[in-house]
Amino acid sequence: NTAAANVVIEKINALPAIDGITLIHEEQMTDALTAFDALTADQQNLVTNIDTLLQLEEAINELKAAAALAEENALAAKAVIEQINALPEVVTSTHITLVEEVQAAFDALTADQQALVTNKEKLDSLVEKITAAHNDQLAAEQVDAAINALPTTITLEHAKQIEEARTLFANLTIAQQALVQAFSKLTDAEAQLAL
Repeated sequence: NTAAANVVIEKINALPAIDGITLIHEEQMTDALTAFDALTADQQNLVTNIDTLLQLEEAINELKAAAALAEENALAAKAVIEQINALPEVVTSTHITLVEEVQAAFDALTADQQALVTNKEKLDSLVEKITAAHNDQLAAEQVDAAINALPTTITLEHAKQIEEARTLFANLTIAQQALVQAFSKLTDAEAQLAL
């Protein structure tokens, strides 16, 4: 009985200390566990370092769980990295939904997964650009609404309304002005007023 127990004790002693255990030692640890399990109950009672083996088994299981989590995190981050890479370099307001979907995918990641996303700066830049493009579009639409509110037949009574529409247009940036669809209606109204 003692000889069989001593074989298992030596297998356990051959394992590294708990602070030195890695997944490389899993097979060696499993071999020691299998040898212990093969002993009779009397022989198992003679194994004086079984607690060490059980602690090493727990440590190996924790390492395996950590490795699985790290792999899961890497895969989740990789999926978002690929989505970001697929985004166009130049975005317009037509890309709002696409950029929002990728931002939502990033936001759905855990903090550990987000830390693995290596191209977050591109997403941030595109979100900023898309927000600016969206704001430009909204500003242009407000001016379009003011211009489209002008009547078809212009009289002197509409001078203030035309002036307000022109001021709104003038206050836009050049990029926003380019988005105004009804500009020709404004210039037509101004021409009618000049008559």
